[in-house]
Amino acid sequence: MTKALRHGVVPLDRLTGTREQRRAWLARRVCEQVVAMNLVAGDHVTEMALAESLGVSRTPIRAALQLLAEHGVIEHRRNHGYFLTTDARTLEGLALQRTSTPDNALYLAIIDDRLAQRLPERFMQVDLVRRYSVPESRVVSVLSRLREEGLVRRNPGRGWTFEPAINSRQALTQSYAFRLVVEPAALAQPNLTIDRAALARSRLRHFDALKSAKRDDVVRAEVFEVDASFHEMIAGISGNPFFLEAIRNQNRLRRMLEYLEYTDRQRISLWCNEHLAIIDALERAHIRKAQTLLRAHLERASKSIFNR
Repeated sequence: MTKALRHGVVPLDRLTGTREQRRAWLARRVCEQVVAMNLVAGDHVTEMALAESLGVSRTPIRAALQLLAEHGVIEHRRNHGYFLTTDARTLEGLALQRTSTPDNALYLAIIDDRLAQRLPERFMQVDLVRRYSVPESRVVSVLSRLREEGLVRRNPGRGWTFEPAINSRQALTQSYAFRLVVEPAALAQPNLTIDRAALARSRLRHFDALKSAKRDDVVRAEVFEVDASFHEMIAGISGNPFFLEAIRNQNRLRRMLEYLEYTDRQRISLWCNEHLAIIDALERAHIRKAQTLLRAHLERASKSIFNR
């Protein structure tokens, strides 16, 4: 066993895995799509269209639709597919199960321990089982999630390796300096296209995050996804794929360190409202105003690092 993993055992409570949490998250994204399209009761909701729009395979989409069917939002008609049972406007306040789970606790414990250098760069799966006193199946599930998010990779032989990540205040400051150059410039590109459907979906996600900020059980992964997807949307509408790739990479690098900050509900509310102001400006095609707001948002976030 790796020496760094010999010290102490971190017990975690029992739980039901993250699958249900992910299904609920994706079901809310489906609702956002329905609202953005302004669908009405009786409209057909297709797996293929949702999978393409949300960038996932049909299998998780099907699981999300089944959850919505359980809530009576849609109905499944044999050999015909899924159909809405209610108008889109009634979905904005739909509450789906989104509480933190023990698998999420394990996921965050691994991130916290890695940032604190309690976990080495290279490790074995069995080491995590022993350290956290959890079944191997749970560790496998969390490692799969970490790999999907680009935080770890499987070694060619045995074991795992943490991918490079922003792991210090200095590195985070440098990241913001880079983003201050890139992100406002994305809004100045000649092929800029205002995607109103994407803006509408992002607005709904921010309303969701604002509701989360009022609760004691803020799910940090969900809040980060709202933040990250907003900045990727900004890069995406630039019409230049290199901007989008750069911001996606920054989101991957900053994910672990930023997770630590998503227990500050006041800060969540602040940046959500700043994002919403940028969305408002873009919807009105006030590009320069959106640039100014975006630059100010990133500057405030950068300066706040020293107060965290």
